[in-house]
Amino acid sequence: ESSSGFGGKLGSLVVLNLSDCEIDDKKMELIGEVLAVNAGQLDSLHLDANRISIEGVKAFLEAQTPDSLDELTTLSLWCQKCHTPEFFDAADEALAVAKEEGKLLGLRSFQTMP
Repeated sequence: ESSSGFGGKLGSLVVLNLSDCEIDDKKMELIGEVLAVNAGQLDSLHLDANRISIEGVKAFLEAQTPDSLDELTTLSLWCQKCHTPEFFDAADEALAVAKEEGKLLGLRSFQTMP
């Protein structure tokens, strides 16, 4: 257990807002990897107005396991600076695949609109 008392997790963090932080696909992948093992009680993750493409979304989702982010109900990716017209449908499809794999089953709000 770490000396911070969090046991290597994000503890009681419920909302994480990383909107408009210049997050790109590589950083999105890293966030996915960290949250796959350290999500704590995270309920809402806001990544709006960044530079995340469908590749970053897929990398984030691929990093998850059926046991990770089990408290997450909201994932917001609104207004990505590098989205394409296909981004929204592709993101929905990637989430559907993740859910078929048993991932993010508690997610109720997946926001990808411009």
